[in-house]
Amino acid sequence: MRSLNLEEIDDLCVGASILGGGGGGEASWGRALALHAVERGRELRLADLPELPVDGTVFIVSAVGGGTSEETLRSLAPSLDLEDPVKLYLEPAGAAVSGLSAFLGVAPVALLPAEVGAGNMVLPLAGAALLGIPLVDADACGRAKPEISVSTTRLAGLSILPLALSTPIGDLSLLLEARDEDRAEELVRKMAVMAGGGCVVARCPAPVRAYRSASVPGTVSLAQRLGRAVRS
Repeated sequence: MRSLNLEEIDDLCVGASILGGGGGGEASWGRALALHAVERGRELRLADLPELPVDGTVFIVSAVGGGTSEETLRSLAPSLDLEDPVKLYLEPAGAAVSGLSAFLGVAPVALLPAEVGAGNMVLPLAGAALLGIPLVDADACGRAKPEISVSTTRLAGLSILPLALSTPIGDLSLLLEARDEDRAEELVRKMAVMAGGGCVVARCPAPVRAYRSASVPGTVSLAQRLGRAVRS
């Protein structure tokens, strides 16, 4: 387990943007979220799955887009700062994790990125730091992806449900059952649209031992090393 400083976060954002082909969230708000956690004295920790307790629970956390509409956001939440990624992403991430934890009666021992991408790798990293837990050095796709149902967890037979969804305008909901994972994707995406273009989801709660065969290992550190090479 190791800690990342802000220079390494910059490297991670560059490398993840390259590996994600531009998908997976914006580098600008990724760094801002990391800075927010560091300024509050939190440690940005990265862990391999074998370093975590095998029976501990892991959540996947990511932002989900839905055609951003500033007009909708301003009408629903007039006081919301649309330039503040903490309000748009990090606080909803905390609410989603708390909501899923409360429903399950279990707190996660780590969070895991849904995909490779500057925003969606740093969002769960900063969220984990605020909770005092690490981010798993892995992701659930190996690249950026267009839908949350495109996931190595699905191939491994781990259910996307239950999931908790939070929006920057204050909504919090639980999705307990859906026809299939494609239907779950549709429901989450529509909620993102209704919220003015985005929400944050905590999903796929499963033990560490299950994620050993349901995730792509080492992708966070790979992105960081690639960004460091670019900087060098």
